[in-house]
Amino acid sequence: MEEKKKIGNAKLLVIAIVLILVVIIGTTYAWYRITRSSDTINKIKAGSLEMTLDDTATEGIKLLNEVPKSYSQVMKTEEYTFTLTNTGTTTNDYTIYLDDVLKFTDDQGKKITITDDTKLEDTKIRYILLKDGESAASTKSKLLSAATERIIDTGKIDKNQTIKYSLRMWIDSRAENEVMGKMFNAKLRVEASQSTTNEEPEVTKLCKRATTLHTETCSNTDTTGYCQADGYALKDTITYGNLGTTGTLTSGDAFDCDVNGDGVYDSATERFYYVSDMTNGVTQDSNTAVLIYYNNVSGGVASNSTAYAYDESGKNNNGPVTVIKQLPTSKQWSNVSLTNTIRTITNQSGGNTTNAGNLPTAFSYEGYAARLLTAQEVSTGCVFTVGSYTKGELSSKCKYLMENTKYSSSSLRTYGGWLESPDASDSFSAWIVYAYGRNVNTGYVDSVSNFGVRPAIEVAKTNIDY
Repeated sequence: MEEKKKIGNAKLLVIAIVLILVVIIGTTYAWYRITRSSDTINKIKAGSLEMTLDDTATEGIKLLNEVPKSYSQVMKTEEYTFTLTNTGTTTNDYTIYLDDVLKFTDDQGKKITITDDTKLEDTKIRYILLKDGESAASTKSKLLSAATERIIDTGKIDKNQTIKYSLRMWIDSRAENEVMGKMFNAKLRVEASQSTTNEEPEVTKLCKRATTLHTETCSNTDTTGYCQADGYALKDTITYGNLGTTGTLTSGDAFDCDVNGDGVYDSATERFYYVSDMTNGVTQDSNTAVLIYYNNVSGGVASNSTAYAYDESGKNNNGPVTVIKQLPTSKQWSNVSLTNTIRTITNQSGGNTTNAGNLPTAFSYEGYAARLLTAQEVSTGCVFTVGSYTKGELSSKCKYLMENTKYSSSSLRTYGGWLESPDASDSFSAWIVYAYGRNVNTGYVDSVSNFGVRPAIEVAKTNIDY
């Protein structure tokens, strides 16, 4: 990232201001005049910084036979306007100065030299500078200081932004004869620099590689299935997923995903595992990764003690109409969304029917930030074909699908989570992760006792730090 870049001597001379206070014999009157330095639009460019200042819209302020005035009197006079435009590609910091100038010319072009004894110790000159959105009623006028370099405004200007200024100057109403015979000459100058906010912001991606892995203790005493059937002894540690290889996505790679948009990548509650690229057996999107949550959910919140029906009607050709009601909503997981909330439901072979009838071609996940995994995504990621019913087929590459299930402990509620895909061979079952056999099996769609809701999110690979 580039450090703040000062433009150095590249400055914008906005207008020249000449204030001349002279004695008018026999009176206490004085006069002053403000004029433009030229009729051209001033422009400066250096690197990505480009500023344009245009003061050609008005003729300047010309006050003759002027006397000290009050604020209310001055606000009835004509204002001097100019615009500052950022025509560059970045946000700029800028400062407007009112500088003393010791040499200038009068209206006839004759050079006038200001000596030290003619400079005002106290200018008695008051001004008010307003920009877009500011009202005179809410902005106080200021008395010019005697400093040789005065800052009268600072700010930031975004690319393509134009700021309109108006300026009024006058002799303070409290001024007396000390202003007689005095001269004041100044120039209005704008100096700009590239803002520190122009540094390339760190790209915040939805998912970042995990730095630690989730573990559980094998405490299920059943030796015919679950963790002991995979070779774990009681009290052995089960590790889920893998840290992976930079630049490569492999099924089981663990990620922490800021799904709720709070800026925190919570490894305990926002753990996901890459399964495969998105597919339902009909269409495939190699640019979108599908990641599965580490736990089942209830009402969108992590829960390993709840189970729900796929479709409480008992028919498997309606899609997961009951189970999706527990998925995280778009409000709960506001930082992630489905690529399409309207989906075609397919069976494990990519077909559009079961024995119960045709499957939905426009099933709606409207309002939800996640969906269920498809059988095809499990087959692709876990490198087996759903429907083979082979014991242990999840154990090698997809053990992460059994985290927070009976796989590790009989005290946990479910065998696994529902998949989106119904079973083509009957009218009453859909595919589930089955912790006992460490495989993908089928469950009755109206069962409310054994299977949970495990959200899958769709994430563009460009939105994953891998």
